[in-house]
Amino acid sequence: MSNHDPQVPGQAAAAGPGAVAAPGWRPALLARYAHALMGVQPPAPRAALALHTVGPVGGAQQAVWPALLAWCADGARTGAVVLPWQRPSIARPLAVARLDGPRGSGRHPLAQALGEHLSRDAALAALPGRGAQLALRLRVKAAELCWWRAAPDDAVWDAGWLRTDLPDLAARLAAWSPRRPTLLLADAPAPQVLAGWIDGLRALAAHTRQPVRLLLLPQGAPGPLEAPDAPITLQHLPDDLRG
Repeated sequence: MSNHDPQVPGQAAAAGPGAVAAPGWRPALLARYAHALMGVQPPAPRAALALHTVGPVGGAQQAVWPALLAWCADGARTGAVVLPWQRPSIARPLAVARLDGPRGSGRHPLAQALGEHLSRDAALAALPGRGAQLALRLRVKAAELCWWRAAPDDAVWDAGWLRTDLPDLAARLAAWSPRRPTLLLADAPAPQVLAGWIDGLRALAAHTRQPVRLLLLPQGAPGPLEAPDAPITLQHLPDDLRG
């Protein structure tokens, strides 16, 4: 994820349903997520909440944090291939889960913190000067381009809030080619809408070179962190949600 405007200068708009435009080299290097599908903050009214945090806050968030990390990592590592045009093997290319907890327990900031942890935002910001930051971006980009190599355990992820305002989101998901392991965050929609998303992601899973995780949160405007010790649970969902 990133703190810059999701509308990157120089990036063309998607041309037609399911199309994901390719940005120029500079926006592609600076981007931390797929701008055609994701944003740094959840849609309004959540966008005004400044959901940035350095990690889990309170006992309940700290208790569920290892489960969140394990869920992302489980079956996500890609294996090396012999020939560059082969598709890497991924034990679990797609996983879907829901983060449950009462209002005021900090579910949305916790999800945001997870994305920022996986995308190494804090590590990037802590580097001294633009030169060091650019060097890290170049190393990450080089690893991305050498996708046929086995992914390291500490691979940098893309992470962001799914652009649920897109009417053709399911088609875009099906046609998408993630450049890195990716965490998608979203408020859980109506069941029929979610089924469309899952259909798109299952079509993606059949050809993707990178694992994708979709973390859903309960609907309803989040409030301030009033109950930091209220229990938060991670519910694993079947990937097709059909039972």
